[in-house]
Amino acid sequence: MGITEKLENIIRICRYEDDVDKKLLLLLLIDSLLPNTSKLKIPSYVTRDYIDLVLNELEKKIEYEKVI
Repeated sequence: MGITEKLENIIRICRYEDDVDKKLLLLLLIDSLLPNTSKLKIPSYVTRDYIDLVLNELEKKIEYEKVI
């Protein structure tokens, strides 16, 4: 399984997670797998909406821009 597939799977898991703390941990895991040029700028206060927005943006990048 390549890095793109791993990211897609973690994004999918994160999207359906209800616990915000677990969502944040998954988001941090996703960020650790991204190349340095695509690292996330995660604020100190993170909401469920922010995480969902980031997940949407990452899916678009993976699908359309092939940044990974």
